[in-house]
Parts: sequence; structure tokens; C-alpha cells
Amino acid sequence: MHSEFCRALLDPAAEVPLSLAQPASFDREERFNVYRNNVLSSLIEALQQSFPVVSALVSPEAFVNLAAQFARQSPPQSAHLFEYGDRFPEFLAGRTELEAYPFIPEVAALEYAILRSTHAADAPPLNDLLVALAADPSALAAACFNFAPSVKLLSFCTAGASIWAAHQSESLSFDSLDASQPEWVVLSRPGYSVEVDIVEPAEFSFISALHEGLSVEAALSKVGEEIDLSACFQRLLVRHVLVGIRTGQC
Repeated sequence: MHSEFCRALLDPAAEVPLSLAQPASFDREERFNVYRNNVLSSLIEALQQSFPVVSALVSPEAFVNLAAQFARQSPPQSAHLFEYGDRFPEFLAGRTELEAYPFIPEVAALEYAILRSTHAADAPPLNDLLVALAADPSALAAACFNFAPSVKLLSFCTAGASIWAAHQSESLSFDSLDASQPEWVVLSRPGYSVEVDIVEPAEFSFISALHEGLSVEAALSKVGEEIDLSACFQRLLVRHVLVGIRTGQC
């Protein structure tokens, strides 16, 4: 009964479920359609709130149409609407009308990552311990770190992060932006809002290796090229990225 109801709820062509046919009512179809429209409108609104830049890129009218199609194909799996939309970037990547704009699914992936980072659990940073550890190069080289739950790492084939950033300014400008330029992004939440940092590929590889659980020494060897380690750790410190340290356990 539950699956039948859910299918009918998101299919405008579906008839009123048999489970709702009794007791007979002359307006039960009208009432069900009102409920069906309200549910779909709520899902579209949730997606609009989670993906405002995507909406601006494709136009609000086109976004409503895309969001309605997505909602019918991919109903929520959670009662928390702020979690809805994890498959929306993949859905956009499969749309033929967006093939000429590969940055749009990546902007969507960034917006969803920002959403999850915003709602991630708090974790106190280990800034004082990290500063003390930096005074002992051998201990630092052997150290492994735990990352804050809010940290997200994304690599893009396009300038999706820069396009998103341009939409955060009142004076929107794409004059010097190459949309085909790949980007590497680190999300963090040092305060109440999420910070979006576009970093060099070597720094991203190093941070990714640390995130996978490698020691500083092993992460550096995996990068295969020199990076400004001091500047990298300064970023991790300022952004409250690291919340735990393990020495001799990597």
C-alpha cells in the first residue's frame, strides 16, 4: 500500500490509489491532486533553496521543470528535506540539454557539498597541538590527522567553484573566467558559515592523502612535487580543518 501511494503521489497521470477509494467520496480525486501538488511543490522549493546558483544558471523557470522531473524520478529517502538532492548533480549530468554546460552539474555538486558541510557535526580544532607539533619536524612527519566532519574535498573538470563564487558577489562578472579550467576545492566550516577554498592541485593531493589517513611524510611522497607545507598547514589551521592527531598509529 505504501509503495502504491508513493508512486501515485509523484505521478500526475496516476489514478487515486485503491487504498484511498473507501469510503467513497465524490471529491477524493480532487483532494488527492491537491495533496500531490503540495508535495511536489515542497520538493521543488527544497531544491531551489539548496541549489540557488544552478537555478540562476539555467533560469528559474527551467529549474522548476528540471526539479519536478527529478522529484518524480528520485523521491526523498529521508524525512529531512535539507538532505534532499544528493543525486541531483548526477541527474543534471545526464540531461542532454545541458551537455554544452558541464560546469552546471559540478556547481550542483558544490552546492550540495556546502549544504552537507553546513549541517555537519561540530568538532573542536586542535590548533594549539598542531602549533606545538610543528616545532618537532620528525613528529610532524609521522603524524596522521582526523578531519572535521564539515570538511569536503572536491575535484572538478570545470571552473564550477569560480562560477559559484562569482554568484556570491553583487557585481557578477565572468570576464576573466575560463569555464573549462579544472579546479580543486576544499570546504571547511571554521565558524557558522562554510568556506570554499580553491587550491593548487599539489596541495589538494596532499590534503586528500591526509584525509585518507596517510601520515604527513607518506602524503608528501604521494604528491610527487614540492608544495608550500607551511602555507598549507596555515590554511588547515585557520579553517579549523584538523580535529584529531595520531602519532605512531598510521
